[in-house]
Amino acid sequence: WGHAKCQYRILPFTSKEAEMEKNVRESLDKVDIVKMRRFAIRSARFMAACKLGLSGSQAVWANKKYHGHRVLPEHILNEL
Repeated sequence: WGHAKCQYRILPFTSKEAEMEKNVRESLDKVDIVKMRRFAIRSARFMAACKLGLSGSQAVWANKKYHGHRVLPEHILNEL
């Protein structure tokens, strides 16, 4: 979202809703699909860590260790 937001802010200001929607669509189209997928997978791993009850620093550690996995394994609490 950060990249799309940056692209949106570059466009000229408008108060018309139709133009705003067009600008949002253009901004989202400029974001690379690979970046979107990587962010979605990383976010899913952080949500899985939160669901398992890990703290923020533990979630960062788990995401680095299991970066090749789509979700964190259930046995991760045994490794802490």
